[in-house]
Amino acid sequence: MLGSANRRSVIVLSLLIAGAVLFVTIYGTPFLTLGPWGPGYLALLGVAAIIAWWLWPANRAKPPQPRRGSSVFAAIAAVAYLLATAWQQKRHMAPLLHDEFSYLIQAHQIAHGRLWMPGHPLAAFFDSFQLIVHPVYASIYFPGTALLYVPGIWLHLPPWLTSMAIAGAVIFLLHRTATELIDPLAAWLAVLLLVCCPLFRTLSIMTTSQLPLLLYVLLATMALLKWRSSSRLRWAALLGASLGLAAITRPIDAICFAVPIGIAVVLRLAGQPRRTSVVAAIVLSAAPFLCIQSIANRDITGHWFQTPFRLYADADYPGTALGFGDVDPTARPQSQLPQKQKLYIEKTLPLIEQHRLRNLPQILFQRVRLTLSLGATTPFPLLVILLPVALANRRSLVLAPILLFIGLYALYVYFFPHYVIVVAPAIIGGILLGAEQFVSVRGALRLFIAATALAALPQLDPTMRDDMFDAPLLHAVDAELSGLTEPSVVLFAYSPARNVDEEPVYNADVAWPDDARIIRAHDLGDQNSEIFRYYADRQPLRRFYRFDESDYSLAYLGTARELAYNQK
Repeated sequence: MLGSANRRSVIVLSLLIAGAVLFVTIYGTPFLTLGPWGPGYLALLGVAAIIAWWLWPANRAKPPQPRRGSSVFAAIAAVAYLLATAWQQKRHMAPLLHDEFSYLIQAHQIAHGRLWMPGHPLAAFFDSFQLIVHPVYASIYFPGTALLYVPGIWLHLPPWLTSMAIAGAVIFLLHRTATELIDPLAAWLAVLLLVCCPLFRTLSIMTTSQLPLLLYVLLATMALLKWRSSSRLRWAALLGASLGLAAITRPIDAICFAVPIGIAVVLRLAGQPRRTSVVAAIVLSAAPFLCIQSIANRDITGHWFQTPFRLYADADYPGTALGFGDVDPTARPQSQLPQKQKLYIEKTLPLIEQHRLRNLPQILFQRVRLTLSLGATTPFPLLVILLPVALANRRSLVLAPILLFIGLYALYVYFFPHYVIVVAPAIIGGILLGAEQFVSVRGALRLFIAATALAALPQLDPTMRDDMFDAPLLHAVDAELSGLTEPSVVLFAYSPARNVDEEPVYNADVAWPDDARIIRAHDLGDQNSEIFRYYADRQPLRRFYRFDESDYSLAYLGTARELAYNQK
């Protein structure tokens, strides 16, 4: 009969084999290469790991004690590296994605104490992706992300600087939680793995909701660990507030973390006398943020439980509701913008047609593969073979968000690569917990993990770029409009040949289009007389320009007063 130690060894070995089978099933053997380095580099790392194991056996060494300020230093060092890498690659620091512009408009509105603005009289001229222009002017998104950008707006800071501060806060919290869960050396390894992840570097200067969501759930995780060790209500309150903020940032992603955190809270409360006060602290701390969302729902959509996101999706992304509905090939966006029609027909409709219940196995496989892919959540896919081994650890609940994430997003039509960064800390934690099970070779494994992470750095691979996509149109627009010194209106003439992911018609530096020094609007041809008259009555000296998206040319048309007079 096997002893307890032998039984544990068999279990760990079986889980490692399961991880290897998972890896080969998802990737196949070609993914054994490491960027430009190839299998030879992996063999060299293996030899180095064996030497490290022989010289410094992990079972003889004690983990160092955590030092005050280590997490702060980790955050500062990570931000410095992220900034240096962005500048080295000459990344475009201005917003690129539709989502970024929408979040920034929302942040400006919140900075003025508003969740929305009245509908503009010329709504059609300002219609754009991820924006509601009727009956009010508002972002479609939940406000948790925009809230973080409000201080930067008050201080007149560029959005990328706020994004970098959020990335630094994520690093700080990751280091703190990994120190609590494993040890200080593992915490530094977790930071290294996240910083070496290309997708994290990509999002570190972008205005998206993934890193804010990570900040909130890591804060909730840290609060959970502190509450479990001290039982103080203030940590329970922080836990509730963090989950409330996560719920109004990315609700589906928040559920992936709230469920395992809730299970941990329930298990801890079992048999304790202060259960009611703890639950009350969590619920009451989350309630204000849920109330903010409910108020936004009522004011923007007219219904307490219909979100702006759902209102917009039903209108301009029909067929994208959560679940597996019927496909209507004749469905089209209500918006008449040609770029919205094109995006829906060419990109969204094929996704809807593929998202069928009969295709669920393929959908799940695709979600799993992308979640664990190179550059998404780990710098080297081979490390995922350690994930199943983490099940042998008593802290294996850290893996629950990964499974919930894959399962919930299998119900959703959209699944873009940058979505998966929200489970990167869970995957990193699973990898490190898996490595902990090999006590005798733990130091060697850590060396191997660190080396594979460092080998993925862009400084060692000059072909690597962290930009999500090239945006020549937006670069050209920024360059042309930077030369305008007088209050102006720029009408953008749409070109069917251009990339619909590049949309220049956003007034993302103000809460209301008329407040912008350079107002961006659509060129609507025969309807342009309406915008000429509108500004002739209100701001008659505004200068009008026409930007042709086909050749990036900017032409002066005249002042609002002149153009309105010529229309008579």
